[in-house]
Amino acid sequence: MQPKERTERVDLRVPEYVKARIRHAAALSGRAMSDFMITAALAAADELAESVERWTLNEEQSHVVLRLLTDTRKRPKLREFLKISDPEATHA
Repeated sequence: MQPKERTERVDLRVPEYVKARIRHAAALSGRAMSDFMITAALAAADELAESVERWTLNEEQSHVVLRLLTDTRKRPKLREFLKISDPEATHA
């Protein structure tokens, strides 16, 4: 048996009409009000984090970003960091 996860209490003050709408929606979904609220809050948090923390690029944008990241000719310190040999150097 796994140890029970410690939980924290979150107190919210909302107008009665907000509480009534949440209670009604929770009842419609067949879940407890607290479970409904936690699920909705987590979904909103995940959606926001996804939109802020992750970029979605089309193919052209992806190529531009890759070129910028891999063209180290004018950035020798980056080239050293990435351990990429100088593309303009001649190898004997």
